[in-house]
Amino acid sequence: MRAVQFHQFGGIDVLSLEDVAQPEPGPGQVLVHVVCAALNPGDSRIRRGEAQDLMPTTFPSGQGFELAGVVVDLGAGVDGVGVDDAVLALAPRRAQADFVTVDAEMMLPKPDSLGWAVASCIPSLASTSYAAINAVRPKTDETVVVSAAAGGVGTILTQLVVATGAHVIATASPANFDFLAQLGATPVAHGAGLTERIRQLAPDGVDAYFDNFGHGNVATAITLGVSPERINTIADPQAARDYGTHAAGLTDALSSTVWADLVDKVLSQQVTIPIHALYPLTQVQAAYAELDSHHARGKIVLSLQQIDH
Repeated sequence: MRAVQFHQFGGIDVLSLEDVAQPEPGPGQVLVHVVCAALNPGDSRIRRGEAQDLMPTTFPSGQGFELAGVVVDLGAGVDGVGVDDAVLALAPRRAQADFVTVDAEMMLPKPDSLGWAVASCIPSLASTSYAAINAVRPKTDETVVVSAAAGGVGTILTQLVVATGAHVIATASPANFDFLAQLGATPVAHGAGLTERIRQLAPDGVDAYFDNFGHGNVATAITLGVSPERINTIADPQAARDYGTHAAGLTDALSSTVWADLVDKVLSQQVTIPIHALYPLTQVQAAYAELDSHHARGKIVLSLQQIDH
């Protein structure tokens, strides 16, 4: 079977599509035939060796965390799921392969009306976004900044915070301003001068700040007078340590119950998950090149099988 692998840290050129042995599910696991696997910025940080303190890597390493597919085999002790069931699942560092073993508690049935590409994005988007929301707890009429608001997590956070009744200032490139305005946010250009632009939009101050990009966003929040306990970063753990902010992310809300809540919101059209691009598995390097450019609106997804939606 095919699997994305890398044998050393580096850029997209270290990624290769290799022929490896098909895994067998162990006790409490299922084997999933993957249809789609979503990309995350954290994948790139791991591949570049920037996450060794949190997630040490051994080589060769697989790639990717989240997927959607069809169950093809069951390990001992698994019940509540059967062969041919469609699921969405989390499989850290091995999701981008034709067949993947998944712990039974780390998957959720995929509704027929939920598209494969969107389904593959749910696990990390839900866990990461909900953890950040629980850390900062935005409230009605507060002013909240969401950085990298047009990205995968940023898009979900923007919609969830708008739903609380808070006023969202969304940092992004001008190309995404109309999109973010449609989500109910006030867009502002990122980059040099961001602090002053936010002050102009929020003369009475900023109450909370979600950093999804790093590159000084936590320092910007502190400069704006946001209390550390109302700041969450998923992109700059060193800044979280330096300033004493939250760094809640994927593992802090790792629950299929959380995933189910986002699925319900997507199906009821309370939340939208835009798919920026769908790449075949053979173009994994190109997919990560686009992800690493930081210009994607929403999610980039790898397609491993022919899909209708």
